[in-house]
Amino acid sequence: MEILKPFILKDFDIKKPFSSFLPGLAGIKGIPLWAYYTNRGQGIMSVGSKDKNGSIIEFNPACIGYEKVTTQGFRTFIKIDGKLIEAFGTRIENSNIERTMYITGASFKIEEINKDAGYKIEVNYFGLPNMPIGALVRRVKLTSLKNQKIEIVDGTSQVLPQGVSNGAYKDCGNLMRSWMDVYYMEEKTPFYTMRASSADEAEVEEVVSGNFYLAKENNQLLNVICDLELIFGYAHQNIYHIVAQVLQNLY
Repeated sequence: MEILKPFILKDFDIKKPFSSFLPGLAGIKGIPLWAYYTNRGQGIMSVGSKDKNGSIIEFNPACIGYEKVTTQGFRTFIKIDGKLIEAFGTRIENSNIERTMYITGASFKIEEINKDAGYKIEVNYFGLPNMPIGALVRRVKLTSLKNQKIEIVDGTSQVLPQGVSNGAYKDCGNLMRSWMDVYYMEEKTPFYTMRASSADEAEVEEVVSGNFYLAKENNQLLNVICDLELIFGYAHQNIYHIVAQVLQNLY
């Protein structure tokens, strides 16, 4: 049988934007999951089960997803010799960076080679087949081109629990977040769920379903960070500081 070669798109992030879905197939014994991707950021705009009301990453139409994928989707922060770099981030003028996207019928891969910083990163996405759970698999391979020490924080900046409709999250996102919780952090397998039903009804029901996220390296579970403030807190504080200074200057 002839194996079809992948479609190769060089400098994919500055080409005309497009969107597509990974196939929602998981084999006879598998559980399907849908994944909506594009040629911006690190690819995945949204992923979920059943429909857009079961999304793990907030569902948006393509025109909005193109804008949000770089902040809402998967992100990789690399620290080399004290300098922080975001892989697949905004291009810097005259930077020596090569980016390539490889698309097949069942998966896609993105690759970045940063010769100035001295690293190569490959990210491969595909569905989990023939297993009793539905999952999106993301394989990350980071290679140092200069034999230097590299530190990395990697993952999606958003995981939504089961039980939140897409419309309710968009209309009342702050209220919905007050019902969300995360369990099993100590076991390094965080389970995202709602503490109770959030429908506008007199009877409150228990929610037992949820979404999960885990990371492994050499068959060992890695620590997972669920608090956005631990990663993005400085940026928020910096913004508040700037706003406070602006207000002080105005008055």
